[in-house]
Parts: sequence; structure tokens; C-alpha cells
Amino acid sequence: MKRLCFVVVSFLAFSHFVNARVPSVVSDSVLLHDEITGGISLSESGKQKSEAMARFARAFLDVRISGKMTDAAEADLFSAIESDPDSDDPYVMLLAPWNKNKDYERYLEFFLPLLEKKKESIKLALVSYSLLLQTKRDEEAIALLEKCYKNVVSVNKKPNDIPHFESLIATICNSYKKSNDFVKGDELLSEINTSTIGHAMTVIPFYSYAAGFVSGKNKFLIFRSDRELFMKKADDSVRWLQLELAGRYQEVRKLSDVVQLLAGCGYGDEAEDVVKKNIALVDDDLDSLLLLANFYETQKRSNEAYDVWLKITQKSLRLQSKYYTQLMRSALNKGEVEYVIDSLNKHLELNPGDDDSWFQLGCVYLDQKQYTLAVSCLKRVNKNLYAKYLVGVAHLSLGNYSESLRSLVDYRRLINDDRRLSRYYYFTLSQVYDKTESQAELLACLDVLLARFGDSHEVKNFVGYSLADNNLKLEEAKVLIEAALEANECLAYMDSYVWVLYKLDRIEDAIDEIDFIVNQKMEVTDGVIYVHFGDVYNVYGDSEKALGFWRKALEVSSMEVDLEKVKEKIKNLEARQ
Repeated sequence: MKRLCFVVVSFLAFSHFVNARVPSVVSDSVLLHDEITGGISLSESGKQKSEAMARFARAFLDVRISGKMTDAAEADLFSAIESDPDSDDPYVMLLAPWNKNKDYERYLEFFLPLLEKKKESIKLALVSYSLLLQTKRDEEAIALLEKCYKNVVSVNKKPNDIPHFESLIATICNSYKKSNDFVKGDELLSEINTSTIGHAMTVIPFYSYAAGFVSGKNKFLIFRSDRELFMKKADDSVRWLQLELAGRYQEVRKLSDVVQLLAGCGYGDEAEDVVKKNIALVDDDLDSLLLLANFYETQKRSNEAYDVWLKITQKSLRLQSKYYTQLMRSALNKGEVEYVIDSLNKHLELNPGDDDSWFQLGCVYLDQKQYTLAVSCLKRVNKNLYAKYLVGVAHLSLGNYSESLRSLVDYRRLINDDRRLSRYYYFTLSQVYDKTESQAELLACLDVLLARFGDSHEVKNFVGYSLADNNLKLEEAKVLIEAALEANECLAYMDSYVWVLYKLDRIEDAIDEIDFIVNQKMEVTDGVIYVHFGDVYNVYGDSEKALGFWRKALEVSSMEVDLEKVKEKIKNLEARQ
């Protein structure tokens, strides 16, 4: 739902705006203003708008040339606002994020006296309200809007027809809602005799929110409580909105705001009904189907979302890649991974240049441990540098350590800023150095992890385990793992502790830890843990328990377990019995 108090534009958008070639109409507005107003008979209002346009154009040119907000441009914008306080453009430029010279207090020194002259300018009032909030003058802000509302309704028989009037009401009600002043909000909404979709989108959130705060009791049993009264007003407005939307097709961009509002106010069934009725009005309405699928996603109704995605992909394989992300999430939740892969492949047959979809497909293959296919897809990605990192991850899983290292080094070079490298990058790089027995590089990588991410218990455990596994700095490794266990007593960290005790030749202590873990009946999903337990019991001299744990390691899937080595251990120990 959009609640526009003042318009702002993004830095990038405006940078493009001011750096583009200046249209001749802008220059003409400045150069020919006097000629235009002198040669054509204009109303007073028309002259003011013409003057405002010329002032804005001059400010635009000034900013375009200087690349920043100048005093002269600011003065012209103030003049444009004074001439036409209901025009968006001067506010857009004055309050844009790129303007580093914004001074809200100084702006208010101009806006507030002007508002005394232009009492019915809703746009000026909304902008002033926003600036008052920015300067922590909340009570003055709402009083200003209340005054503007009274001025507007006192001189207009049909205030609902005035531009920005619905925004004014919505902003006032939202302020009352924040301060829990529901009586004032109720009085205001009761005064307004209008039936519009915009008004309904103010009424519904106000009353549904208010009903959750006011009393549900009434000492006079024959009367409804405030809660019941407010809920009835919200329900009535929802029913009106449903009827208003029914029977004719609604533009999905606008309908999306309605659906989001209804769902957010607890009217999920009604939101679903609105979208389904829109779908029923137009055959092959792909946009409404996308809206319904997104609605089901936000409601955590993955099965229904997946069914809608099936219809969508049957209708069109030329979808934006972001929709395949949602399809993938729904399908994975339902266990329909092959359908996602099939849909993405069909889509890419028609759209071979879709970078994002190659990335999505590569991620699916990576998640499904189909590493060769993951590499094939991710290498097709040109715009997303993260794909280069994921190629390194896939090669590591395939045992292609030189290829993995090459991809990781390329990724780092392309990023060109080590501060942007996550701990997971260093986890992967450390594993490559570990596998290639590059001890100096491994230690350097672990040092970076501790220096940058040392507060993380995940990092402490990783570094501690890596040191222990390589027989490096064993006492330091033990301290790190103990610190990780203090933060999170999980099975993985417990196994790390068993392993460092084993490396320190504290076998009986390691046995005690294993017995504790076994007695806790924790689910073991990583075969490496069973390998470690078997190794400890083997050194301890308990062959039966060692063989038992190693055999379990063969039963549990794990990339880190060298099955042939485990089988060799079993064979050798059995031969010695």
C-alpha cells in the first residue's frame, strides 16, 4: 500500500536524470518564459504554474551543470514551490538523497509560513509534516495536518475530489494509529462520506489495528463493545472493497497493493478471493496467477503455491528469472526438484542469455550435489560474480583442487576488495589448502578468519578443528573449540572437541566425551563423526567399538568420508583379531 507524504528519488535514478542530455523543452521553459506569458492570455493560476515550471527548469539546469545542489538552484526551487506548491518536481529535487546540503529546519522556516498563505495546499502540508517528523516535532506535525484538513473541508463541498486528499486522510489516520488515539481516528473517518478503493485502504488497516487494542467489554450488555464496533467497520469496508473489485478486471499492479493490505490485516481468505475472481475474468491472465503464487508464498502455503507455479510455467516459459527463484523454493518444499530443473532447462532453451536463470539452475544442481552440472551452468553466468565462487565450491566437492583454487582466486581478484569476502569464502579456501597440504597458506587463511570473524562460534570451531586435524597449535585449537561449545553445544562442536583431545593424546577424556554423546542419543548425519569415534576407540584398545563406529560411518552419507580408507581400517583390524 502506498502512503505518499513526499516524493523522493533514488541517487542512481536522479544521477541518470541530471546527467542525461537536457531536453530542449527544459531550456525553452527558461528562455521563452517571458515570451510565452507575454504573448498568451493566462489565468492567474496558469501564470503561477508557468512561473513555477520556469524556476524548476532553471534549477534543473543549474544542478545539471554543477553536479550538486547550489544556493541558486535551491532558491529557484523555493520560488517554484511558492508559485505552485502542489507540483511534485521541486520537492523531488530538493529532498532527493543525493542532495547532501539538505537542512530540514531551514526548509521548514520557508514551508511553514508559506503554508499559512497556502492553507489548502495538501502537498505542501504533507511535505512539511514529514520534515517536522524528521526534526522530532511530532505533536506539531499532526496538528499541522489536522489544521490543513479543516481548511480544506471548510472551503470545498467535495474535498474527496481534491488531489492528495486521500493521502492526507491516510497520513492523519496513520499518525492516530501510532499514538493509539483511535477515538480521533474514528471521528475523522466517520466525517468523510466517500466510497473509494483508496479510502477503503485507509479504513481497513486503521479499524483492524484499533480493534486489537481497545476493550472487548461493555458494561451495557445491549451495546457492542468498542472492539466489536471497530471490527464491524473494518469488515464492512472489506466487503465493500470485494464488491467494488468484483465484476471487472483490475490492473494487477494496483491489485497487488490491495492483496498485501488485506493479508496484512488478517483478511487472507478475502485477499485470495479477490485474486481468484480477477483470474476468472480474463483467460491466460499470467500476471494475476503470479500474484496468486506470490500470495501463497507469503502465507507459507507452499503446496498451493507450487500448483499455481505449475499452471504458470505451462502457460509461459519466458518468465523473469526471479519467478524461477520462487518456483524453485515451492518445488523444493514439496520435494519436486526434478520439475524445477526441467522447467529451468526448457526456459533456457528459449532464453539462452538469461544469466540469472543459469545461476538458479547451477544453484539447484549444487544443492542436489550434481557438481559437474553445477559447474557447467555456473560457468555460463557473466554478470553475477558470486557464480565464480560457487564454481570453486563445486570443484572442491569434485576433488578438483587446482580448479577450485583457480576459481576462488579469480573471484577474489574480480571482487577487488577483501572486505567483501565472507567467512564462507575463507572456509572454502581453507579446505582447498588443507586438501593440497599447503600448510603455510592454510595458517594464513585461518588467521584472517580469526581476525575478521573471530566473534563467531562457527569460525572458532572451524579454525580449532582445522588446526587439530593438521596437528597444528593443538592447545590453541582446544581453547577455540571450548569457546565455540560455550556458545553452542551442538554435535559438530562436540566432535571437534573429541578430535582435539584425541590429537592431544588425551584418549580417556575423549572416550568420556564420546560416551556422553552416545548417551544423549543425538542423531548423527555426518559419517566423519563415526570415523573419529572409531579412531579413538581403536587407540584405546576397544576393537569391537572401533569396528562398530567405522561400520556406521559406511552407512552414513558424507563427502568427507573416504570410504575406501574406512574399509581398509576395518579389514586390517579384523585381520588382527
